[in-house]
Amino acid sequence: MINRLIILMLLATPVRAAEIIVTFLPENPGQRFGADMGWTGDVNGDGVDDFLVIDSYQAGNGYSGRAYVYFGGPQFDEEPDLILQQDASGRLEQALEGPFDFNGDGFGDLAVSSPSYDIDGMANAGAVFIYFGGPELDAVADHVIPGPWRDNYFGELIARAGHFNTEDDYDDIVVKKPGIRGWTTPPTVEVYLGGPSPSLESAWGRQYADYGDDSNGAVAFAGDTNGDGADDLIVGIPWKDGWTGGFAAGEVKILHGGELMWNGGFPYQILFCDQALLGTSADGAFDFNGDGYDDVIATAPYIQESRLILGDADPSSATVLSLIPGENTAGLGDVDGDGFDDLAITDLDGAVWIFLGGAEPDTLPDQVIRAEPSETWMWLDVARAGDFDADGLDDIAVRASWHDEGYVYDSFVRLYRGIGGAVETPLDTPGLPVLSYDGSTPNPFNAHVEICYSLGVESLAHVRLFDARGRLVRTLFDGMQTIGSHAVTWDGRDECGRGLPSGVYFVQVLGQGRAVGGRVTLVK
Repeated sequence: MINRLIILMLLATPVRAAEIIVTFLPENPGQRFGADMGWTGDVNGDGVDDFLVIDSYQAGNGYSGRAYVYFGGPQFDEEPDLILQQDASGRLEQALEGPFDFNGDGFGDLAVSSPSYDIDGMANAGAVFIYFGGPELDAVADHVIPGPWRDNYFGELIARAGHFNTEDDYDDIVVKKPGIRGWTTPPTVEVYLGGPSPSLESAWGRQYADYGDDSNGAVAFAGDTNGDGADDLIVGIPWKDGWTGGFAAGEVKILHGGELMWNGGFPYQILFCDQALLGTSADGAFDFNGDGYDDVIATAPYIQESRLILGDADPSSATVLSLIPGENTAGLGDVDGDGFDDLAITDLDGAVWIFLGGAEPDTLPDQVIRAEPSETWMWLDVARAGDFDADGLDDIAVRASWHDEGYVYDSFVRLYRGIGGAVETPLDTPGLPVLSYDGSTPNPFNAHVEICYSLGVESLAHVRLFDARGRLVRTLFDGMQTIGSHAVTWDGRDECGRGLPSGVYFVQVLGQGRAVGGRVTLVK
């Protein structure tokens, strides 16, 4: 059971300016540049972190996709230092985030996958390609793990598994095997052990969801969440129904390594909620509160919330924090140099929110990254970038679609410098606040209450009500709204039209990646 759940109701804190390091652009327009991306650790042996970007639609060899590797350091440019590409039988789509030393030679390695790759006449069997790093790193795969049968789509997702088995010092890799896109074969994850001569056979596997429940679910490295010395994994099951009856509430499950690897894993859900789709995006292997246990973050995009699960020796007593927003997410490492790892969450309105860790962390964001004035951002993703510019602070990677009046890039990937020592700037610009809660009347109320709020920019807005236990009981508005003052009326009933008991209820208004709110009291 979850022992503590904290709901964020107010979000009004100064933010810090983010500085651009470099923007990586696609070779041609109309591509899927940034389909996956991530920090690789040091793959060329120069002591500095490197970065990889997948373009799954890059023309050439029949749209086979390409992986671009950029070497970090104080001196760098926008051109890739290495390009990985396979033949036309399947597109490169996924990349493994490092650091990842699969063969144990002390250098970081690269791993990319092509779920639709053809193997020995088996269409869409899938394959994972691993490249051993070092000063002589090249574009020829050193180890290839093939999918076992036709239409297996092996490698739909891949992730580092760390020291999952604890019997050696080699990094392992986890591969998602969904069957035919997860609908006819129960989804499984399989771990392949690293070593100087790694095997093509998996050492461990787990069916973790029912047919179809894992569609668009995450698979990620969790780090050591329970402090037993073995690394763990995260799997998202967005379409799993809730324990309390909610349709597609979603679930995120931590699969423990080491002696616990044969257990069923420990699940977390958002209770009393329909269509949250928790587990659509997830990440781990960051210590947000500095207690020595790695933590996990997972998003529920249909309600635009995230759950931060703080690691604990006893998973049943783990603290779970609720953060806003809830689109895509990543653990970041230490971006402000205070010794605590940090995290990022994107929203629906084109912003990336940075939450700084601490010994007693709160649920308020400390920085926002937005588009430059000449840009329009859509479909954001975020990832850790390691210390790409070698300045001692971990950096932040953002992938966004973007266009201007002169030329169209379907997407770019931009790295932002860590924010240590940056000057704080106010959240709102002069004039009408971007978002404000203007009170509710009458309060207390019996039959109806009018909930008032204002928007300083045209924006998606969401007005929701929670009970005192943090359960979502009603969504009053969900859509675009114009600049100005607005009001919605609540009749004291839940989403199904049932009357609710007397008590205190929490109002939450979301817009522009922010949340404000207050309380209303229902008296019968």
